[in-house]
Amino acid sequence: MKKKDKYIGGIVIASLIVIGIIIGYFKSQPKVYKDEDIFVDVPVSNENKSTAVSASKDKVVVEVKGEVKNPDVYIMGTDSIVKDLILEAGGITEKGDLSHVNQAMTLKKGDCITIPSKAEDNGEASGTQGTPSNNVASSQSAKTPSGKIDVNRASKEELKSVPGIGDVTAGKIIDYREKNGPFGSLDDLKKVGRIGDTTLKKFQDYLEVR
Repeated sequence: MKKKDKYIGGIVIASLIVIGIIIGYFKSQPKVYKDEDIFVDVPVSNENKSTAVSASKDKVVVEVKGEVKNPDVYIMGTDSIVKDLILEAGGITEKGDLSHVNQAMTLKKGDCITIPSKAEDNGEASGTQGTPSNNVASSQSAKTPSGKIDVNRASKEELKSVPGIGDVTAGKIIDYREKNGPFGSLDDLKKVGRIGDTTLKKFQDYLEVR
């Protein structure tokens, strides 16, 4: 019986040794990670997305040419004015004349600003022909594709071409525009003296805001 007990005890001890060796072997092996254990999805916050979208919306593409040192196409902020664009282009040349340029005008997408020279006294380079004063800086007429006149770009003479707008009213419109910035809608014209609801209705066939 004693021999049998010793035999069984030896088997148990041997088994425990073998099990211990096997466990030690597997513990010593490096752990293999699956791809899904390694790569973790990083969520993009809505804040980052909205920031990227708003950054692109806060820019306008405009062109400046004429008597500036670096005429070219520039990307400007939506709150930029003509003066900012002139500075971005290196300033005006020695021949440049800003006396008829509305430097306070807010830039809009697609604007083309032309800075005239001192030798040009007929107003052609400042946006309209034959009207050297009270013009906004633009290479195009204030006439829109619809045939109406853009209040925010019109010269004094262009405004006077509208039935019901005389020299005084045209001057008041331009003065208001230069002091307060571009009109947001035709209704804003009522903020200018001498223009009421009845008069404004007459202007709707000739004027628009762009």
